[in-house]
Amino acid sequence: MLDFKFDWSKDVETGIPIMDTQHKEFFRIGRDVEQLVMCHCIGVTNKQLLDIVMELREYVAYHFYEEELLMKDYNYTDYLEHKKKHDAMIQYILDVDLRKLSLDPYTILRTVRTFLQDWIFQHILIEDLRLGHYLKEHGYQEKQT
Repeated sequence: MLDFKFDWSKDVETGIPIMDTQHKEFFRIGRDVEQLVMCHCIGVTNKQLLDIVMELREYVAYHFYEEELLMKDYNYTDYLEHKKKHDAMIQYILDVDLRKLSLDPYTILRTVRTFLQDWIFQHILIEDLRLGHYLKEHGYQEKQT
């Protein structure tokens, strides 16, 4: 298994501030999962487990919403394919069985951790970097508030 600890790196940056800020939050959640796995979930409470799953569910809801708005605003050519991947990730997170998680947190969180790692390598480092490049090529401007 690859020794990956969810440490943020410049190599992951898309150059789109809103995406990078939200991706850092994803890495933080991934680090929390990693920490529980590293200690074999000894002493973990059901509240901690619920908090992690709820954070993931909230994250995919707001991050994918924001990212998909950007894709629509800039007529991203791979929007539908990118959205399909988002939808699959949302479904994966929604399908985490809280009852099973409370009965065998170590096994379930190891699986979740691997899924999150794969997401970074297969989606963020490929799809999202491509999206960031596209947005910059097409005149992306950060909205002023």
